[in-house]
Amino acid sequence: MNKEVFAIAFSERKQAEAIKEISLKIKLIFPKEINYLILLFTPDYNPKNLLKTISLTLKPKKILGLTSPFLIFEGKVISKGVVACCVNKDGMELQETFSKATNPQETELFLASSFRKLKKGDFAFLSFISSKVNPNDYIRGVKMSLGKFPNILGSGFTKQYSLHNSQIINNTIDDGLVNIAIKGLTIRSLRLGGYVPLGKPFIITKTTSNRDIILEINNQPAINIYKHYLQEKFDTFIKNHLFSFYPLGININDSLKLITIIDCLEDGSLICMGKIRKKESGHIMLLDSSLLIENLKRKLSPLRNNGQTLTFIINSLTRKKTLGEDAKKEISAIKKTLGDKSKVIGLYADYSFFSDREEENIDIEAGNLIVTMWE
Repeated sequence: MNKEVFAIAFSERKQAEAIKEISLKIKLIFPKEINYLILLFTPDYNPKNLLKTISLTLKPKKILGLTSPFLIFEGKVISKGVVACCVNKDGMELQETFSKATNPQETELFLASSFRKLKKGDFAFLSFISSKVNPNDYIRGVKMSLGKFPNILGSGFTKQYSLHNSQIINNTIDDGLVNIAIKGLTIRSLRLGGYVPLGKPFIITKTTSNRDIILEINNQPAINIYKHYLQEKFDTFIKNHLFSFYPLGININDSLKLITIIDCLEDGSLICMGKIRKKESGHIMLLDSSLLIENLKRKLSPLRNNGQTLTFIINSLTRKKTLGEDAKKEISAIKKTLGDKSKVIGLYADYSFFSDREEENIDIEAGNLIVTMWE
């Protein structure tokens, strides 16, 4: 019989009682010791209370805790509760660091000093960013300190959803930048989209120097592309700020990179989540819920593993809002497709980032779903 590597548990009880319930479930699988504990909790919970109880019950060697408005446990979307995952794998190494770095230079120095001795091919690199850290500053810091990197992914928030600090790193509770380097554990990742292009392609003709604001599309104010396609619905679109329902798909290397529009300025410029360049072509995109289930089954079926696997999902709050009730169907279908052997947990975030395997560039998106397989 194979030795257990992963154990997961969920509780929706209040504060310390939730940890006590989770501890009883985890100890049925790992009665002696807990090496690594991942704790995901909704904003209803005070991390100080959770950490205090964990120290008395599970006593893990290392702990990572993250707050999110919605969690994933097996085939369900959780709006209130605590999800725990324990990892006890022989030969696994985990190096964790925390920083309040708020600009690229600070991030560069922090990353360089924290991971100087690590080799790119030896570890997977996970980062989780609070609302106090600018994701673009973080990505610039990664590039300056680590260069091109084939094995990085993570998530972050642009808003603060809790009255408490949102991150736990061992005995520290704070808000900032959490970095985890994992060795001895294979992590594969896959992005799931489901967006389809609308209308004819356009050309980005003018941007700002830092490439996060589109000034012109097809030599006109960028907002006009939405006016053209939405027509009589445009005023309602602007009034209700519905940009997240219609991201831009930019053509890069024969694939579409999703760019979410955050806001529109008075001059018609569009503020982006992600980077864009002049002369890039693209489409307005729409999430087609009718294609989601079939699409994820086709992409996930080859990844199904009959051995022990942890599936960690980084999902999109924008995607959840767009899908409505179909968001639950999507998570349920992922669990069903991967099978009972795969333990499924995850969280929803404002954005995710990942490194392109071929170009080794780091992209940031706010609409797709990332499935990671830990083996």
